[in-house]
Amino acid sequence: MRIVAGKNAIVAGDVPRDAEVRTTATGKDVCNFSIKASETENADGTKTANWLNCVAWRKACDVARYIVKGDSVLCAGELQERSYTTRDGDEKKVTELVCDYVMVMQPPGDVPLFVSAGTTPTQQSATTAGMEECELDDDDLPF
Repeated sequence: MRIVAGKNAIVAGDVPRDAEVRTTATGKDVCNFSIKASETENADGTKTANWLNCVAWRKACDVARYIVKGDSVLCAGELQERSYTTRDGDEKKVTELVCDYVMVMQPPGDVPLFVSAGTTPTQQSATTAGMEECELDDDDLPF
């Protein structure tokens, strides 16, 4: 995985833990989570994962707050690099994806298939609960 700061990126991957939502001093919600963007196999047979930290604000945060451990997500946004000093005085650099778009993807049969901004999983569950399954015969298909 090659990361270039200041560039738009689309990343899909698995989430290792629940998203963390906090409120800033100005009252804005921000959501932090990480994605396993890729995995490589070393010469000795062990695997190394590449993790990308993600930050979601505004409507993207409204969606990202429902991310839980094990979810697969699709995120789009801008890669940004920032630096900070630790309590020990060490200088650290962090590259993160500032998300404009977040979609939670679930395996078939799980509800919701995705969580869109402004709805909750229970609202979507009620919507899909009224749907019924139907079987189609190959003769019914127009092609």
